[in-house]
Amino acid sequence: MRHRVSSQAGFSLVEMLVATLILAFGLIGLAGLQATSLRANNSALQRSQVNLLAQDIVDRMRSNRAVAIAGGYDIGLTDADPTGSSLANTDVAQWRGDIAAALPSGTGAVACVTATAICTVTIRWDEARTGAGNLSYLMSTQL
Repeated sequence: MRHRVSSQAGFSLVEMLVATLILAFGLIGLAGLQATSLRANNSALQRSQVNLLAQDIVDRMRSNRAVAIAGGYDIGLTDADPTGSSLANTDVAQWRGDIAAALPSGTGAVACVTATAICTVTIRWDEARTGAGNLSYLMSTQL
């Protein structure tokens, strides 16, 4: 009796190396996709926080409308935080502190026009982790 020898007895070492290489490239691609997803989610979180922070100061100004229209909440992006004990100064200082805590290099400004009661809120922050650099959010509303 003759025994037939099969030409394929299993995986060769070369086939295993190729399969391992393909798997490694797939895992590297998956890690890159995960990193991109995390950056995008962080950016979305920061933009949501900016929107909430802008609404926060507008709500504070609406509760103290007469002072806000008169310019009591006005502050520039590079101005120091107010130190007085008035409600407007306390609101602005707390708001600026919230911005600094929530956003990298974050600061805010408020400017109200007395004649029209239109106030503009500006928030600036650094989004360098996503490559976007310095970003600004601008919102205008009538009190």
